Amino acid sequence: MRVRHPHHLTMRLRAFLITLAIFGSSLWYLYGCFHQTEDRMYTGIRSINASDYSTHLSWIDQSRRGHFFLQNKFTAELQGGDFVRPVYFLLSQPFRFTSLSNSVVFHILRIFCGFLLLVLLFPMIRRYDLDSNLVIRAFLLLVFTSGAGFLVRHWIPSADVDIPEAILFVSLGESPHFLYSLLFLWAGIAAFYAGAPALYFICLLLLWWEHPFEAVILIGVCMANLWILKNRKTQMIVLVITAGISLAPFLYYQHLKTTPAFSGWGSAQNLMGSPPVYSYISAFFPLFILAVVGISVLRQRSDQKTLLYFLSVWILVQFVMAYLPFPFQRRLIAGIQFPLAILGAFGLERVRKPAILFLWIVLFSFSNLWLTKKLIDELRPRQMPFYVSSAYAQAFRWLANHEEKDGVVLSGFVTGNLIPGFSGFASYLGHSSLTPEIGRKRSEVVSFFQKPEIEFLIKNRIRYIFWGLEERSLSKVALGEQFESVFENDEVTILIPRPKIERMKIVVGGHSRNIGKTSVMAGIIKATQDLNWTAIKITQYGHGICSRNGRSCHCAAEEHRFAILEEKNPMGRGDTCRFLAAGAQRSLWVRTKQGMLSEAFPAIQDILKEQPHSILESNSILEFLKPDLYLVVLDYATADFKASAKKFLERADACIVITPRSESPAWEGIPPGIWQKKPLFEITPPEYVNQEILDFVRQAI
Repeated sequence: MRVRHPHHLTMRLRAFLITLAIFGSSLWYLYGCFHQTEDRMYTGIRSINASDYSTHLSWIDQSRRGHFFLQNKFTAELQGGDFVRPVYFLLSQPFRFTSLSNSVVFHILRIFCGFLLLVLLFPMIRRYDLDSNLVIRAFLLLVFTSGAGFLVRHWIPSADVDIPEAILFVSLGESPHFLYSLLFLWAGIAAFYAGAPALYFICLLLLWWEHPFEAVILIGVCMANLWILKNRKTQMIVLVITAGISLAPFLYYQHLKTTPAFSGWGSAQNLMGSPPVYSYISAFFPLFILAVVGISVLRQRSDQKTLLYFLSVWILVQFVMAYLPFPFQRRLIAGIQFPLAILGAFGLERVRKPAILFLWIVLFSFSNLWLTKKLIDELRPRQMPFYVSSAYAQAFRWLANHEEKDGVVLSGFVTGNLIPGFSGFASYLGHSSLTPEIGRKRSEVVSFFQKPEIEFLIKNRIRYIFWGLEERSLSKVALGEQFESVFENDEVTILIPRPKIERMKIVVGGHSRNIGKTSVMAGIIKATQDLNWTAIKITQYGHGICSRNGRSCHCAAEEHRFAILEEKNPMGRGDTCRFLAAGAQRSLWVRTKQGMLSEAFPAIQDILKEQPHSILESNSILEFLKPDLYLVVLDYATADFKASAKKFLERADACIVITPRSESPAWEGIPPGIWQKKPLFEITPPEYVNQEILDFVRQAI
């Protein structure tokens, strides 16, 4: 007869409990998936922290595209990569070359991080010198129990059904960073208790750059328990290293809140106050009762007084911190279930029969069961944001298929919250904390849909207007009459700005510098002088170069955004002089800082309205202007290929090829099908314009 070793039984029990926890905390997501229809697609969202879901999809999306420095995709403010999430970045890398959606990746990472946390809970609990039975009891209390929220919900708010940080079972259904942050928090405190500050330092460093709220908790709990490190010198070293690790990220977050894109994080719109004390009492009521019993047990054991004092200080410190005058005070309750569960395990020590222990756990888990039913009931109507129609899913996919994600999408608030995570584009409005000055922007969006103005779109770098059910309810006019449709189905139309300028406009672009764009423009102007051209050369300067004079300058980002200079000397050597010499009626040079062409476009638009015919040298102007003719100059021998040229190459009406077509282009990553399907005109310098090109231009006039 085969006898099973108790160790194997324990391992099987642990595996069962971990599986049960993962499955139970995913029930609402599983229901959402299996409740889909052909026309209603589940987004993967639950009502708790629903608005944050797309935020994490956005971090995943940017990380999967190789961006370590992340942008806030819920605002139109100009920004570089200001935000870092190193663990998110690393976790997302295996999915860079897969076709899985961001939602699927999110839930894979959520389950993975939840599994890792639960597996490591056992050795972390064991660090507090508990035997196997106490470890199992503590695990059960920590993972499955909740409070009295389901009983008192009609009279008072209870944190166990409202605040996911408070209850681990609810946290297991949260985003991946909730889970690995709890792992770092509890591992850091356990290491500190065990006299291994090196691991505490590592966990602190990771928390500062991933979830700084837990870093504050970790410092508060460990510094209040500094007495556990008996050596005074060791205590001082820990204090100094803790301060050293914390200084850089602290200054970083202070700076981040001053940047326009992340200013919402430091404002009154992002307050997370703790609920009344009775809300926490209700949430932890069963654990409080067991913890009190556990304290009475430990007080009688002289060899476990250190553990008693450590856990008691931990609980006291966190409750005090949760009401300190921090704007994020609610976040500081995260992880407090851990010490309560360990004390509760001692309180259940005398319960020897597994059946009675099981009944205790079920009784203490009723709020989790009630919350699971509530979350499932909220999914039943299949409404946004939990579900989107197939028409919306198609529109999001159309946006997501764009390789370049520059520019902003304008929509209503609910749709705008989904756009970054499901398409990768930035939305003008979409998150109560991440959209700075959200009140003003809500009003601006309503005003636009009631009275559309192109200047608003240009000012805010709006590339697409998402016109769906939410936006149509705000609209008083048919936007299709003023803007061009680029995508349309039964519920959604995606539009691009189309300024009404009834004049001839030619744009000449090229894939690199010094390949003959100016010569092509001068040639067209010279051969068609009767059209009285206004020639405009557009230059965008990089960091440190001033738009005012084209030289090195220490002006701030908001200063000297653009300059427009009119050339008067046809005898000079500059490009604008060559345009006058070729016969242009006017010649202007528009200089802007990199990425700030939108600031200059209203002034350019005013010039275009006044002139009979205009010809512009630029690729980027196509972001704001639909010309009558777009000509692209290509040189097979030049390997460089500007991002702006690549972006707009498909919109070219014709290509002017400098090098004979028999040679192979030196470009990488440019599919030949994009440009070979266009009309191709071969020219041989020093002649940059031939009769075929002139006939092509004349036909467009």
